[in-house]
Amino acid sequence: MTDVAVSMQKLNEWARELDALSKMLTDNQRKLEPVMKEYEDAIADEEAAMWTRYEAGEGKWPGAEFRVKLARRKMAEDLRDRYDALMAASSRMETRIGILKRLVDAERSVLSAEKTIMEAER
Repeated sequence: MTDVAVSMQKLNEWARELDALSKMLTDNQRKLEPVMKEYEDAIADEEAAMWTRYEAGEGKWPGAEFRVKLARRKMAEDLRDRYDALMAASSRMETRIGILKRLVDAERSVLSAEKTIMEAER
């Protein structure tokens, strides 16, 4: 196969993968939306409880990151696991989509160079 044909084949394969990944990411985001709301509500509820304890003089007010860590500890394990799994899946898909976009850009540059060479040879 010529370089152009190989480049086109690669681009087609990556386009199919990008299409599949974008559909999977959209599906994942739909699943994540209600879980994220439940997760954020659980964090907010625990922060409110922490504030009540703080106001009652039961310890210091923790920093934002630590409040989240404390709230995650008390959160239902199922909710925490679903949230973490969906977030990790989204992150992996977004990373792969970014990689594919860079590959496509590089391959387009190769095709552009091939076109320039072909035009110069005429």
